[in-house]
Amino acid sequence: MNITLNIDKVNLLRKSVAMLTAYTGAKMASEDTPDTLDHVGTVDEDDPVLMQYFDECRTELAKEIGYAYTAEDNTDTAYSLGLKVYDTFNVALLGVTEQALYNYFLYGILGRWYMLTNKSEAEAYLLRSAGYLDEVKSGITQKVFTRKMYPNYV
Repeated sequence: MNITLNIDKVNLLRKSVAMLTAYTGAKMASEDTPDTLDHVGTVDEDDPVLMQYFDECRTELAKEIGYAYTAEDNTDTAYSLGLKVYDTFNVALLGVTEQALYNYFLYGILGRWYMLTNKSEAEAYLLRSAGYLDEVKSGITQKVFTRKMYPNYV
């Protein structure tokens, strides 16, 4: 059985990453360091660097679950990943697995960005990214087990 997981890269980079970096920058700002938001936050000019981080996450993903790849489509606006899963794959987990993949990319990109701009939080974001990668791996290997019902002979 094949499944496809889709990521909206515009939403990921322009909304989620930008929002979280702006929040972190605002949280860190003080009277002594009023320009922290400009230092930590991302702007449109940072897109090439963020795309590089996205590609680094893709490479890491391929190393971890490349055995299941059936297709991959990576454009400027979207990312689509086709995976071969067990025939007994729990289809109810498709949305959760897709969200885990989105979060894997989000925290992986943030962790790499924070290695440059906010070293104190970078490791926590990279660890969280690894946790979401584990969720993706777990999600694509889940099976639905059926139980045979036998009559109750009393």
